[in-house]
Amino acid sequence: MKLVATRQLARYPTDLTPVAGGVVVLTSDQNATFLEAFDADLEPLWTKRLEASALALVALDGMPWVIDSGGAWAFGDEGDCMARVAVGPREGMCLSAFASVGDGFVFAWEHGSGMPMRPPILQRVSFEGVERWSATLPVKPRPTDPGAPETWFSPSPDLTVSGDALLACFSNMDRTGIGFGSVVSLTDGALRFTTKSGPISEVAALGEGEFLAGYQGYGAFETLRYDRNGHELERWGSHGYYVIGGEVRVIEMKNVLPSKMHLVQLLPGGEVTKGAWLDGYYTSRPFLGTDGTIYFFRDGELSAARDLSIDKRLRLTAPDASLHSTRIVGSEQGLYFAYTQRSAGTSTRLVRMGLK
Repeated sequence: MKLVATRQLARYPTDLTPVAGGVVVLTSDQNATFLEAFDADLEPLWTKRLEASALALVALDGMPWVIDSGGAWAFGDEGDCMARVAVGPREGMCLSAFASVGDGFVFAWEHGSGMPMRPPILQRVSFEGVERWSATLPVKPRPTDPGAPETWFSPSPDLTVSGDALLACFSNMDRTGIGFGSVVSLTDGALRFTTKSGPISEVAALGEGEFLAGYQGYGAFETLRYDRNGHELERWGSHGYYVIGGEVRVIEMKNVLPSKMHLVQLLPGGEVTKGAWLDGYYTSRPFLGTDGTIYFFRDGELSAARDLSIDKRLRLTAPDASLHSTRIVGSEQGLYFAYTQRSAGTSTRLVRMGLK
């Protein structure tokens, strides 16, 4: 594991995805969002200015797609628009999350900032722009629960797909942070079940319609496993980024210092096996290598973990509570990610790591 190339970025990176021969990065400033392409040596290839509301990036069949307020755009090798999936608009609402599914996308709509609270809507749309179904989600898991929340926002731009089911999470953000997840059928959008209410944070797909749901905050630090019918099968006293690969490993995250977090494995019966101790808190979304190695950036270091031990560490910058990172993505050239440090003026770097 070694640093192959690095480059200063002029704008804040929000997402990135590998493409043939390089990487495409979604960046933003106060006025607009940009799609920036780099080769394997991180030399710039092209830049495309987008609308300010672009919120996510995904690669499908080697082509980058950007999700924005009107749907999804596909871009070619020179930044030219190659395809468009248009949706909406919906009065008083905006797109907030998505998932790529089979023949198109599922988009999530939420009420606009400063607008009256409205129940979120999921909408499945084909690549040809044909709506397959639309479903309004609940804002309370049970009709008998007290009062509707003041706001109901998605905490992540990603919806989670497991088999024939999709999980969408919404919370009373900027107020209590309490929320829950709704699981719907990908076939017709019918609601299957809602998860437990609480400070729901990280989630993961287990396949066959099963999910992990993690809760962190207000004293909560736990993970629940739901089967395809919404039954709570198991509970573990852990929370963080879930890495699914045969077993379930967790890069723990808990906003308590000094750190008591570890790289752990979730075992049947609610047992948690602790591995390497982890300093710091903010962590990149990890990348799982084909050999089972987990790569993640945390507290200024890129770590490579096998099983529950950290085999390699590479210091890239000084430890700093202000460090934030994009997810880590991989290609035949190695790993790509970008990190931003704000403690002494904003500094952002895009890096490419070799694994040999």
